Amino acid sequence: MTLKEMHHPDEAKRILLAGKADHTHTDNSVSTAKYTLLTFLPIAIREQFRRNGNVYFLVMGCLMAIGWYSDAFDSAISPWTTLGPLALVVSISLAQEGAADLARHRSDAKTNRHPCVVLTRADELKHHGGEREESINDGQDVAVRLARSYVDRTSHPDSSFGEGLDGLGVSGGDGTEEASSPPRRMPSASASPPGTAVDIAFQRVRRKDIRAGHIVLVRNREMIPADLILLASSAEGGTSYVETSSIDGETNLKLRSSPHMPRSVLMMAESTREMGSEEEEPPPAHLLHETLAQATKRMARYSALGYPCGVSASANASNPFDGAEDDKNGAKTKSDRRTS
Repeated sequence: MTLKEMHHPDEAKRILLAGKADHTHTDNSVSTAKYTLLTFLPIAIREQFRRNGNVYFLVMGCLMAIGWYSDAFDSAISPWTTLGPLALVVSISLAQEGAADLARHRSDAKTNRHPCVVLTRADELKHHGGEREESINDGQDVAVRLARSYVDRTSHPDSSFGEGLDGLGVSGGDGTEEASSPPRRMPSASASPPGTAVDIAFQRVRRKDIRAGHIVLVRNREMIPADLILLASSAEGGTSYVETSSIDGETNLKLRSSPHMPRSVLMMAESTREMGSEEEEPPPAHLLHETLAQATKRMARYSALGYPCGVSASANASNPFDGAEDDKNGAKTKSDRRTS
């Protein structure tokens, strides 16, 4: 058992499916405020009397009050000459702290209400009463044709994992563009046989409602709403530049690249498509630029958006996800370092 599994057993075994939101854990809300209505006075007053000056004047005022109101000893000066200014200074400090925390609450509320766009199935959007983002694709859904053979196999648990590659819409396994075959018009999901097509909608959500597993659409110069993994980009080669000045203060842009399928997988997917798969317009993974519709189709065919009951990659025996494999790789790295 690894150290992570000992201290966080639930997190060590957590598996996220792209396109399927995980509602069992926390949301994406941001909270920078220090106080609430119930905790403001106790915590703020405690913070004020962590200062040595305030503690000194409080003790002196208490001693003067004992001598002024009792016969223990005589005090020639009223205690309110010390406690009064102390109360005034502490009250002003509490007012300033409360105003600053109120501004933090308002900033958090504005940040959490910031509109974002996630990809979701059109039928789920209609079922939950979600709101479409009208500024993207003119408010229209993207119809994605799925492979019938993959849908049929994912409904049978006894089918082999490797046969599911029919659902990968990939063309040009040799790295060249197929310019001789014009793209065919994609029919809507309602005109296709059941289970072979899906409509992908662009849902408008608040930033705090983003969950782990959501596929988020971020446009140029927009704020990144959460910790994201770049899956696609309209830039050349699927790359993008990210500014992290709000995190580490660095203003220089950092290059991020989207992952690409291995050549062996692309060739296998191409061969299965030629053997009878019903893909009508495979996503051009070999092109320099990818449109929003093409990226949406590719994400749907690779994720739970297209196959909500599909098999996770962690079920593949050739993809080790256990801690033993990580320990073995770590031990191998250490041995290589000692050898060098």
